[in-house]
Amino acid sequence: MGCDWAARRSGATSRNTPDAETVSTDEATFTSGMVLQTVFETLLHRPLRLVSESDNETSITIIRKGYSRKLCYLQRHQRTSISALNEVFFGDDNIEATFNDEFSVNRLVHRSGLKNESDLLTKGFPADRHWELCRLFGMVVVPDLSSSTTSTRRKQ
Repeated sequence: MGCDWAARRSGATSRNTPDAETVSTDEATFTSGMVLQTVFETLLHRPLRLVSESDNETSITIIRKGYSRKLCYLQRHQRTSISALNEVFFGDDNIEATFNDEFSVNRLVHRSGLKNESDLLTKGFPADRHWELCRLFGMVVVPDLSSSTTSTRRKQ
């Protein structure tokens, strides 16, 4: 799924990282992921796989199991359904499918924190790591030529 970016006031404070990652996976999946999947399947007349990435292995394990006694409050507190996420991402695990099969299923995969460019927007980093993440984002430094261009124009 493409990147799902949003800024809003949080309705609740997450108690731990798996809580936050599970809630954000739920929001991205049901707010835009499933909608975009349906739209593009309709436009392209073929099934598409929804792939979501998380840098928290505990959250992925919880979603794979379909429940968590420690996070059972999410359903009422944050309106997050772990079982619904399990159904979206792991519901058809008994079907042996390749990416191009008509039985292709959605995937929730682990993404190493070292390759998670979205950390640039949420954490502070030393300069070298900051610029490495900027490069992963596709951001480049544009040199400030305004002072040299201005003086060159004045001379002409």
